[in-house]
Amino acid sequence: MGTNLMLFYGVLKINTKFMNRILIAFALVTLFGFTSCQKEEDLDGKYLYPKALVAFPADNEATINFYTPGFFAGASFIAGSMAIPDSYELFVSKSFSNGYVRESMIFSDRLQSQKIKNLSNGTPYYVTLKTNKKGMQSVMSDTILVMSYELPKLSSVSYTQGQGVLASPDGTEFAFISSQVDGFPSGKPSLFTQNIDTRVVNKVQENVTDFDWSAATADFAFVYDVPGAENEPSQQKIGILNISSGETNYLPVSGGSLSKLKFSPDGKWVAYLNYSELEGTSLWRIQTDGSNKELLFNSFVSTDLNRSDLSIEHIDFTPDVSSIIFSAVLSGNSSIYRISLETTQLESILEEKWNDSNPTISPNGETMIFLSTRSGQRALWKYRFADKQITPLTGENGHLYIWNSKYRWLNNSQLVFSASSSDAFLVSLAID
Repeated sequence: MGTNLMLFYGVLKINTKFMNRILIAFALVTLFGFTSCQKEEDLDGKYLYPKALVAFPADNEATINFYTPGFFAGASFIAGSMAIPDSYELFVSKSFSNGYVRESMIFSDRLQSQKIKNLSNGTPYYVTLKTNKKGMQSVMSDTILVMSYELPKLSSVSYTQGQGVLASPDGTEFAFISSQVDGFPSGKPSLFTQNIDTRVVNKVQENVTDFDWSAATADFAFVYDVPGAENEPSQQKIGILNISSGETNYLPVSGGSLSKLKFSPDGKWVAYLNYSELEGTSLWRIQTDGSNKELLFNSFVSTDLNRSDLSIEHIDFTPDVSSIIFSAVLSGNSSIYRISLETTQLESILEEKWNDSNPTISPNGETMIFLSTRSGQRALWKYRFADKQITPLTGENGHLYIWNSKYRWLNNSQLVFSASSSDAFLVSLAID
């Protein structure tokens, strides 16, 4: 009896081990078979999309953040069509066109950021990301420029309100356009000034759509919206407000849509854009006494550099008043150009793979500050004319948004401009 029990127990033990092995094997086959089927099912109608890259520079290093592209209505992909990647490969090179070396391999479907260390400050690095998925063709992200740098510190000057915020020549006030002040409606869009210390607001002019504040004379130039008759469009004209006398002189400028007013550094000229459906965007200048109005550039008829389809965005005089620099969109990309006021010859300053816009030149003419998306975010960069060196000024974190700002140079190394985070601020930037 004991022998039979031992025999039965041994057979049962062997069978249990055998059955466990069968069950484990069945589970593995089922799991892998299900996973395989699931992958094939997931890939049906799916697409692999590249990540969007944004660089946040710091001293000798940079953090690269990765973002999933948004779902654009009517665009190339729709909700639910995105395949989950298996891996990512981060590539870095000192040349845009070749020499890329794999910096890291990331196995994750939740890629958020990657830090690149031991970078040489001021050296441009080009970074791109390869997205991989088994059974699908890999895709590459847009290449961004990464430059580690010890960025200058921003300091907040004042909380601001309204649009087109511009600091006064002495930095004690700022001007802005708004239809309301301190939360209360003011009627039509008007030009205001506000003292930074006392916060006292003064209305300068009603029906204003754009303006500039002369550093030489402290006078205002503004676009005045002349109210039209019923069912008729309003007309626009340019006024020069003399701060000392309080008198306004309207310049002999009419027709189209007027914008982007800019005083020359000596206060004797005003440059502006005039847009009409028939003539496109044209760049003009006129003396503040109303004389010597001159057409400098027309986007429909210019033949310089074969740039007949340029759409001008932002303008500024050079300090010696010999040229005007401006940013313009060509074939969907914004670049920076210079036009001679003597010959009207057009030349390119920055015409690259990224969007470069909103240029302004320091009073000594040595430095140009401009907005660029070359790091994946909209940040301020510095361009030195002597050696064409480009370095970042902002972009350490993504919480500061800089729009089409008006700039005020207080001196050759201090620039004041408007920006926003959770609120709108006038900020000061110290520039080496």
